[in-house]
Amino acid sequence: EDIDSFIQSLSEVDKTFLLMFENGKIAVKSAKDYLKTHGLMLAFYVNTINEKAYEHLDDNLIQIENESIKVFEEFGPLLEKIKERVRNEH
Repeated sequence: EDIDSFIQSLSEVDKTFLLMFENGKIAVKSAKDYLKTHGLMLAFYVNTINEKAYEHLDDNLIQIENESIKVFEEFGPLLEKIKERVRNEH
């Protein structure tokens, strides 16, 4: 796992998106509303985040499940680390 390179690969839009997760998930509607302001489509965007995660962490980070986007359980602690580092950057 290379958390540092993963964080460096994230855009400001990505970082803000990941900060929106609470308890490892975000409502699809909230995600769509945020992404729409940046001209992004949800399914395409989730795929983009997962491509970055796969490149740096060797696995997908998030998935769309019913009305939520969830972090894969094994990455819950990692997401909290990422959120902490992103908050410290700002």
